[in-house]
Parts: sequence; structure tokens; C-alpha cells
Amino acid sequence: MQTNLADFIKGTADGNEAESILRACVHCGFCTATCPTCQLLGDELDAAARHAPHTMALAYGDAGWTFAEWNRASLALAARVSTEVAPGARVAVLAHNHPTVALALSAVPRAGRVLSLPNQRLHPAEIAEVLDDIDVALVIGPDDLVDPVIARLNAQ
Repeated sequence: MQTNLADFIKGTADGNEAESILRACVHCGFCTATCPTCQLLGDELDAAARHAPHTMALAYGDAGWTFAEWNRASLALAARVSTEVAPGARVAVLAHNHPTVALALSAVPRAGRVLSLPNQRLHPAEIAEVLDDIDVALVIGPDDLVDPVIARLNAQ
């Protein structure tokens, strides 16, 4: 397999970094869940953070995270979730299109908890009913979405 950078990026700082990453890769083709490292550890994010730590993992507005940064954030949230709720407990994430959702997708399972993504467009009373039905132990999200739902849950 031959990989060449576009002319507009060659010779730039980003281009040089990309070139060094590309040349270090053995191009095994196993850069998904079939990667031996991913299978051994069961964690694609951790493998990506080790193999391509400076590669952009997620961009949101003006913010961006490399795989190394995203992995650290995921591990930090997993640790926090682990201290808050018991293993196997349900954790709900309420958020609009936001990095919080993507972070929870990796962090909650890493913590050994069950992730639930209720529809944040429902009325707070409806979300509270859903969360009560599934016996959620923790709700993650911005205050404007979480507070009205928690108030309804506490009122039940």
C-alpha cells in the first residue's frame, strides 16, 4: 500500500507529523477491532492512543482532541463513574450533539457500567419516566438538560 500526502500539506509542521506517523505504521490493515492489540486489550481507543497519539480523534467547534487526549479524558470519566455507581449500574447521558456523548460511549463501558442514551428531546417528565423504568443510577449531561429531569425523579 502506498500513501502520499497532498501537495498543500507536504513540508508543513502538520504534514511532517502525518508523514512520520504514516511511515511508522506497518500498514497491517488491522486498525479496527480486529487489531491484535485491540483484541488483547479489548479497547480500540487505548490502542489508537498508543499507535497514533497525536492524530486528531474528535473535533467540535474550535476544540479538538488527539487520541492520547481523548483516551485520558475517557479514563478520567471512567474513574469518576466507577466511584459514583456500582458495577453493572445504568448511567444515562443527556446531551445534544456534544462531545459528552462521545466521551461517555467509551468511558461508561470502560467503567463496567451500562450506558443509556435517552432521547433528550423528550419532555423532562418523559425522560424521568424512562430513567425510572430502567433504574438509572447516574445521569451525565449539562445542567439545563439534567436538572429538570432530576427534579422530576426526586418528586416521584
